[in-house]
Amino acid sequence: MKILTSIAVISGLMFCLPLQAMPITYDFFQDGYAAGAQLTGQFVGEDLDNNGQLSSFAGEISGFQLRFEGAGWLASFELGMEHLAGLVYDLDGGVLGDGPGHSMEGLLAFGDHALLAAGPGPFWHACDQAMVCSVALSGYHALFSEHSIQVSQHPVPVPEPGTVGLILIGVVGLVIARRQTVAGSRNSRLNVAK
Repeated sequence: MKILTSIAVISGLMFCLPLQAMPITYDFFQDGYAAGAQLTGQFVGEDLDNNGQLSSFAGEISGFQLRFEGAGWLASFELGMEHLAGLVYDLDGGVLGDGPGHSMEGLLAFGDHALLAAGPGPFWHACDQAMVCSVALSGYHALFSEHSIQVSQHPVPVPEPGTVGLILIGVVGLVIARRQTVAGSRNSRLNVAK
């Protein structure tokens, strides 16, 4: 009987545990462009290989969108997941582009008439050799920023225990309490009979 009770309790606890990790949403923001232009957006990712980094090349980015609020001659534009060519972000709570040697992290997204590139890539010289540099292109015009892309994580939802698991634990508890009451009653009758 103790084995059956143990199995029931373990099964109930399994229902209470989260079954899988959930993707996390990250917001990003960047200014430093001429005339007050700025970049905002978000991406959704899950570190599937547990290496402390989100990489679109490893299939760890499941959602992406950005909006560049243009200024002056550079028109505003939006790019989505279908425009994402590459995104790598270290899960260190830092800015996008502060990876080891400033060579790993970065972002590249482009559409028919717009492009956003951030990191130490091909625009490094155009950005006065800044460690992290971003360029926004729209049409034939470009704006550069040497400001870092600030990344903030949305609060992670805490999984609630599964309803079925709670019910199962309650039923097991009631069965155990009932058996102990019945056993105690039987023992007291046997003692009285003696």
